[in-house]
Amino acid sequence: MPRESRFKCGRRGAGCTPNKFFFVRWGTWLFDWSVVLSVYPVLEWFFTSDWLNPFGLAQLFVLVWILSCYLLARDEAMRTWILGDMVSELKTDDGVERNFSTYADGTLKLTAFFAFTLWFAGDASPIPALRGLLDWHYSVLTFRGAARMWGEWFVFYAWKDFLCMTIIHRAMHNNVFGSYRFHKVHHQGKDNLNIWDATTIDFVDNFIESAGISFINIPIMWLLGWPIKMHMGSMVLTALADIQVHSVNPYTVVWFNPIMDYIFLGNVQHHLHHAKGRDHYTVVPWHHIFPEARQNDIEDYNEIMNTAWEF
Repeated sequence: MPRESRFKCGRRGAGCTPNKFFFVRWGTWLFDWSVVLSVYPVLEWFFTSDWLNPFGLAQLFVLVWILSCYLLARDEAMRTWILGDMVSELKTDDGVERNFSTYADGTLKLTAFFAFTLWFAGDASPIPALRGLLDWHYSVLTFRGAARMWGEWFVFYAWKDFLCMTIIHRAMHNNVFGSYRFHKVHHQGKDNLNIWDATTIDFVDNFIESAGISFINIPIMWLLGWPIKMHMGSMVLTALADIQVHSVNPYTVVWFNPIMDYIFLGNVQHHLHHAKGRDHYTVVPWHHIFPEARQNDIEDYNEIMNTAWEF
C-alpha cells in the first residue's frame, strides 16, 4: 500500500499555506502553456520564411541557444526564489558555482550538440542523403495540424523511449562495452538535480537520448509507411520534454497534453532515476497508469527530497 504522507505543504515539517500547491501547480501549467502557445506561431513563421535559411547552422544555433537560455533561466528563478521552501534544500544549494563562465559553458555546449545534429537532418544538410529529414512541412496553427504534430511526436517519442532509454540507456548504466563513460558526466546531478544538469551531457549521450530522434525514427517512419520526414515542431516537443524533466518544479509541463501530464509524472520519474542512479530508466513513466505505482513514486520523491509535494 502507498505510504501515508505525513506533511501537507512545503518541505517536511514546514508550515502550511492554504491552497499552496493548487496555485503553484496551475500557475506553472498556465505559464508553460502560455509560453508554448506563443512560441509556436513564431517558429512557424521562422521555419517557413523565404528570406532566410532557417535550417542553416548559424540560424539553428541562435534558435537553440535562445531556447536553452530561457529554460535555464526559468528553472533558476524557480530554484532560487519563486518556489521557496517547497524545493528541497538539496536543489536550492546544489553546490554548483554560478558565474558567467559556467552559464556560458552549459548553454553553449547544449546548443552546439543540438544545433549540429539538427543541421545534419535539415534542408541545409551537408549530407545529401539526410537532407530534408527534418522540416516544417505542414502548419501546426490549426487544431488538426497541432494534433497531427503531437500524435506523430508521441509515436516517435514512445519508440525513442523504448529503444534509447529502456535498452541503450540501461546498457550504459550496466557499462556494456564500457559505454557508461558516455553517460557518467550527466549523472553528476543526483538528488540535487535541476535543469543546470541537463546542460551537463556528453555529445554521444545527447544524440542517443534526445537530439538524434529524427535519425532514430527512420525505421518507424518506414514501417508505418509515413514520409521519411520529421516535423520540426515535434523535435521542439522532444527537446522540451527531455529538458523539462530535469526542472526543480515537479509540476513543470513535460508532454503538453493535459491528460498525459496529469497521469505520467515525467519530472518525478527522472528525478528518481538520478537520485537512485538506477531504475526509472524511461523518460515516460508508463507504470504511472497504475495509481498505486504512481503514488509510490510520489512518496519516494518526497522521502528522498525531504519535501511534501501533492499530485
